[in-house]
Amino acid sequence: MKILAHPLRVGGYIIYVIDDINKPIVAELTSDKDEISSISSNLSQKYKATSAEYIEDFVLTSKKQRWKILLH
Repeated sequence: MKILAHPLRVGGYIIYVIDDINKPIVAELTSDKDEISSISSNLSQKYKATSAEYIEDFVLTSKKQRWKILLH
């Protein structure tokens, strides 16, 4: 499992838990970019995610640069 977060076109951010075939299992929304790390950490504990990344794009499969999210 892994986590991917990115902004939404309508504003705010979405954080996905993705399985091994890149299928989203669950997602959470936030309007505050500063909450992405804490939401990701909570999801990683619940779903045993091994990595988390943030991408500044609206498309889940974007090839743009990604930044690692530190999981606590």
